[in-house]
Amino acid sequence: EKELFLTPLKELALKFGMSVGGIRDAKKAIQCFLNNVLKPSPNLTVDGLHGDATAQAISKFQMTKRSINSDGVWGYETGQRMPSADVAIFKQCASDNGDIIDKAQFN
Repeated sequence: EKELFLTPLKELALKFGMSVGGIRDAKKAIQCFLNNVLKPSPNLTVDGLHGDATAQAISKFQMTKRSINSDGVWGYETGQRMPSADVAIFKQCASDNGDIIDKAQFN
């Protein structure tokens, strides 16, 4: 299993109100987000697992944001460079795909 998500996922989870242990939920939110913002949608399975399809979708998203290094890894730079419209979509995905504790924090 490749490591496609760097340690900033803990930071990302906290930024969007997820529990500190919500790394898998953060990965689900990323997969959901990519399904919603990329056209055509990569139709990723939102399971919190990462593989080649998720890496390719991350890389495609990074290429659309020309100022991000397209490496297929969701790291600090990728998360920090999301425009506000993308942040809103990500928050909805985090809310929809978080555990019950995470969902309660968004209500």
